[in-house]
Amino acid sequence: YEQILRGGAGLFDASQEVSRSEWRQYLAAYDIANRYPGIQGVGYAPVISASQLPAHIKAVRAEGFPTYNVRPATPRAVYTSVLYIEPFKDRNLRAFGYDMYSEPVRRESMNEARDSGQPAMSSLIRLIQEPEGATPQPGFLIYQPVYATHAVPTKVDERRQQIKGYVYLPFRTYDLINNTISSSEQNYGFRMFNVNNRTREEMYVSPAFAALDTQADTARNTATIEVAGNQWEIEGIMNQAVLNRNITKRPGSVAFGGALFCILLAGFVYLLLGNRHRALSEQQEEGIKAAKDELLALASHQLRTPATGVKQYVGMLREGFAGKLTDTQQRLLDKAYESNERQLATINEMLFVARSDAGQLRMERENFDLCDMVRDIADEQRGVISQRQQKLTVRVPKRPIMIRGDKQYLRMALENVLSNATKYTRNSGHITVKLSTQGNRAIYAVQDTGVGVAKKYQSLLFQKFSRIPNELTNQVVGSGIGLYLAKQVIDAHRGTIRFESSEDKGSTVSISLPRTPKSKKTSSSRRAAPGKN
Repeated sequence: YEQILRGGAGLFDASQEVSRSEWRQYLAAYDIANRYPGIQGVGYAPVISASQLPAHIKAVRAEGFPTYNVRPATPRAVYTSVLYIEPFKDRNLRAFGYDMYSEPVRRESMNEARDSGQPAMSSLIRLIQEPEGATPQPGFLIYQPVYATHAVPTKVDERRQQIKGYVYLPFRTYDLINNTISSSEQNYGFRMFNVNNRTREEMYVSPAFAALDTQADTARNTATIEVAGNQWEIEGIMNQAVLNRNITKRPGSVAFGGALFCILLAGFVYLLLGNRHRALSEQQEEGIKAAKDELLALASHQLRTPATGVKQYVGMLREGFAGKLTDTQQRLLDKAYESNERQLATINEMLFVARSDAGQLRMERENFDLCDMVRDIADEQRGVISQRQQKLTVRVPKRPIMIRGDKQYLRMALENVLSNATKYTRNSGHITVKLSTQGNRAIYAVQDTGVGVAKKYQSLLFQKFSRIPNELTNQVVGSGIGLYLAKQVIDAHRGTIRFESSEDKGSTVSISLPRTPKSKKTSSSRRAAPGKN
């Protein structure tokens, strides 16, 4: 469900405007009615100031809705009228034009989503879609904020200024749960409450719960889960008649005798199989490891081929081979190209990991100038760094620093270090790349003013598939193998990699590599020709 919210917000991020037909076509691919039970629809509500309201109403009426109005009609500073909702029919038509921000419970959740930049769930409410006169189901909504900056601003004040609208999902609790869990079982039941600081509201009761609740011979348990910032309390009840009472009430001596027999039998089996297990375990582990590495390499290779094809075709579209593109088409293709590039980078990293674990890395070593490589890497990443409003300082000597190694793998390692610095540095942060020499070593250092890494997590940095929790983790796309990959490459080049960090103060990654020895200029000594005198 959260992916629908984030996908809808992404559509608005990638476009200046999203039309009603584009919204309908986009959501049709999700097949919501069959794949996402309980959702009444997927909607979008723009934020409208009082001065913008007349123009907004006029524009919507011009679409073919001559009676459209924002309701309730009470004057206020800010409106958030439901502009799009799919499917746009039946009970969802009641929501069209409704200002959710005018109602306190909805407004509280919308403010929470706006200030956090994350999905936020409301307390239980009666949905606008509920028909008048009928017994309503408890309902709730989940909101995903959309910002005019096309990315989540760093500070709360900026988020409040840049809020553009909300993608939201309305739910009816009984529709959601009955379509997810079978309710025909009579031997157990449950009920659910939405719990917050002020209230404990009943949101669902299964058909069997009421009958079992009156019985004495039942077992109960209560658990609490967190859903989009809300606490859901689930109380379960079970009829103990489904258990075999004869077994549960046998004398303790029988239980003791059975336990003793099991211990003796287990000891005998352990002694019998111990030697065989030790003989086979090492062979089995090697076989499992080899199969895993082969599967990883095969899967990565099979993914790489179509991803490369996608890159070529999307690149041709971006260059105009199929005709001139609109601004919206260009932005969407740029997004697709960037996403495919990230996928290709991840696939290449997976292939490297598979080859490294299998001991099949082949280094094509050559002499090259490390200064040129560092400049190229910095230039390539300036675009991303600029988008994040970060400052990049590059300090590289004018004279060449020659090393010998595999250019492809070393470039991948150095790129990962700089990429990590940009990902985990807040907007407006500062990143410094410095290349220098110390004796016969070349030193590549990347320093940032990012979120840093707490000491208790630093031992995990160079482990495979490890991602360190911090305030930016959820906003960063990654596989958790960047620094692992870098260390494998640097170790293979007889180098070292060192990490220094303080939480919330930034990090420095330093890589030391051996320089290529300077060739000695040799000259053949010549004996002076003897003089005539």
